[in-house]
Amino acid sequence: MGLCIKTPHTDRSGEFTSQEFNAFFNGNGISRQLTTAYTPQQNEVTERKDRTIINMFRNMFSKKKILRTF
Repeated sequence: MGLCIKTPHTDRSGEFTSQEFNAFFNGNGISRQLTTAYTPQQNEVTERKDRTIINMFRNMFSKKKILRTF
């Protein structure tokens, strides 16, 4: 589609705060927003966006006839 990631919203769990993750974002000019710890209200927004992205991938995979195992 020719689009790039601009500002992902993530929680503060370990996989999103690792040095490798930070280096990837910094190396690709991607800024990010972390949710405040222990705030279910902010986590709900992030989870809703995650569901939207997952649904987009499912739709693209379906149209291209890619196996569900991917």
